[in-house]
Amino acid sequence: MEIPEPSNALFGKGNSDVGGTIQNDHALYAQRTLEERGFADTWQVVVAHDRLLMLDYDQHTYYENLVYPAPEQFYATLSILETALDYQVRYEVSASKGGNTHVLVHLSRDMSILERVAWQGAFGSDPKREALHLLSISRDELNPILLFMRKPEAQKLLGGGDGR
Repeated sequence: MEIPEPSNALFGKGNSDVGGTIQNDHALYAQRTLEERGFADTWQVVVAHDRLLMLDYDQHTYYENLVYPAPEQFYATLSILETALDYQVRYEVSASKGGNTHVLVHLSRDMSILERVAWQGAFGSDPKREALHLLSISRDELNPILLFMRKPEAQKLLGGGDGR
């Protein structure tokens, strides 16, 4: 089966070009983008689900060894989210492909996609990206919320690999 050309390409030619769809699915388009640009060996497409917020801070360079690696606004909004949900939220901070900051916020209950986009916007995630999520939702497109994330490195055995 031949895959049709991407439609709705809205981000232009930037490294995070996930504004298009293939067969109405952003994840298929994003995977093809990784493959065409030669990043598929080290990067993967990660799609959000009903218990995951995906924050993209394009204006915040990622530094691995900082005590507080996310932007200041993230921590203030996190406190509000935890009050609204009445539990402490787990999160992960990592580098984006462009060296900026991604944050995954893990929730203990499902949220609708509109509620997740609203919270992502409140956290200060890339406003153009969040607006495009809303546009995608209005068009009933699949998997609008996703990130390119580095693939986990394979575990290396210590010693000679013979179990000693």
